Amino acid sequence: MKNSIYGVFASDEITNFILKPMTGLIANTDVKLLPGRHWVAFFLNENAILEVFDSYGSSMNHLSAYFKHFMKSFPKIKINEKQFQGQETTVCGQYCLFYLMSRVRGHSMEKILNIFGSYYNSNDHFVYNVIDEQFHCCMTFSNNYCQSCTSCK
Repeated sequence: MKNSIYGVFASDEITNFILKPMTGLIANTDVKLLPGRHWVAFFLNENAILEVFDSYGSSMNHLSAYFKHFMKSFPKIKINEKQFQGQETTVCGQYCLFYLMSRVRGHSMEKILNIFGSYYNSNDHFVYNVIDEQFHCCMTFSNNYCQSCTSCK
């Protein structure tokens, strides 16, 4: 089966979504009509365990009701509860892309999580730079914060 990433969705768009093994998606904590606050990655591994990657390390108790509804259809769930991203940065989408790109290339959840240390600023720069190399993101780091730029590369 081909490994793939289905796309990017609002939280209310994934409630009835069915993932196949070795596929994933990215969802925002906000619903479709809101601007979006935070991105989380979901990946169904080869053992039919749903992996939930949240760069803020939120526990199950802090996930949106839509996420919880989506997750009910999976009997086994693994969620990282360790924070990697700084609270004041906006690179959660890049973390999700990095995570899913690494998973579909065969890297385990544990291997990916072990890449990150306890220095949020270093983690944020690393993830941003990897994704920027792939997709040429239109953001810059200034004073430890990610900021959108007015013109892309």
